[in-house]
Amino acid sequence: MNTTLESFGPPISTYTRAQAIADGGLVDLTEWGSADKGFIGGFKIPVAVTATVWADIERKPALQDVRGRAYDVLFMASLAARRGGNSTLFSLLMQVGRSRKQVYKMVCGPNDDGSPCITIMQRDED
Repeated sequence: MNTTLESFGPPISTYTRAQAIADGGLVDLTEWGSADKGFIGGFKIPVAVTATVWADIERKPALQDVRGRAYDVLFMASLAARRGGNSTLFSLLMQVGRSRKQVYKMVCGPNDDGSPCITIMQRDED
């Protein structure tokens, strides 16, 4: 059986996680979500959200702050991570426009160096 590399050859180009963070396609929340920084139930691997999830976090009603909303997303994602699997949906109560309940997808995959990392995205994003 041929592998993809044998069939098609090496990739023409790649787009790394570091490039996505630099371009704004991903927002790195590793420091905010780190178990080492005191985040209860925190992550021990890098974690980022897509720009669309970040826009939801920033679209805050009065009397809420961005860090608190990000904390809510990270905490619920940490609970979802404990269920296991490489990809899982989770929901939380967070006002975004007229909707109070948000459903996001948490995906655990390889970082640029092959180590594990987590990306939180809209459920219809890849």
